[in-house]
Amino acid sequence: MKSIYDQLELYERQKQNNSFRIISKELLKDFFTGNFRSQSKLANDCYMSPSTITYFSKSLNLSGYREMIVRLKVEYENHKFKSNSKNDESNFIEFESNNLKQYYSAIKWLKNNNVFLESLINEIKKTQKIVVFTSNQIHSAASFWKELMYDVKDLQLEIINPSTSNINFFDKGSIWRNRSWTKLFIVSGRDIRTITKMLENTNEKNIYAVLPKNLYDNFSFENRIPFDLQGDDYSLSYRHIAVEAMLTFLTNKLT
Repeated sequence: MKSIYDQLELYERQKQNNSFRIISKELLKDFFTGNFRSQSKLANDCYMSPSTITYFSKSLNLSGYREMIVRLKVEYENHKFKSNSKNDESNFIEFESNNLKQYYSAIKWLKNNNVFLESLINEIKKTQKIVVFTSNQIHSAASFWKELMYDVKDLQLEIINPSTSNINFFDKGSIWRNRSWTKLFIVSGRDIRTITKMLENTNEKNIYAVLPKNLYDNFSFENRIPFDLQGDDYSLSYRHIAVEAMLTFLTNKLT
């Protein structure tokens, strides 16, 4: 699987000065600083329309600009070019090796939790409604699922971060208490007090959860799996890749 960085380099090396080459050159500038422009700012700097940026993103087999930037941020965190430590060639080899390890780890994690995923898919097909509750650390990775599922008209999907939402989750009329919705919790990071309290105060059957290893044994409901990726050092990049892989798998099964 080629990294987004690799694909940008391929476009940038093209001889003709077309729109894809221009966009790639600008994104590579952002990659080396770690500061990525908004879609509108990049379009303005490239003298192009935002729709051209979207078209470029989709040429990389991504759902749109947001997913591309999430992936690039993950790759940037893995890479973190350090010109004073190693030469460019060894940096590149290390970068590729780390990326592949994380993708393979995510795929293995999905295979190990196939029973959980198939149960979740069947439940979503039955209710045709799913709300995903996420902690801050993983919210951006989960949010792109709305873009992936944009064309699925018969399924209602909500992505909510309880830490920043105005919803009163302990109100009997809230979406959280509505039994007609399938509920998926993705918990990671430190800001998990609200989302953990929600799980502690439920006895519903259509609850599914992906939990940190240190919280997994705190709950007894059946449909839960731990973030136990091989090589996972609790870093943001491992969790983002795993969540994106899981949601992409669910998308393929539901469309």
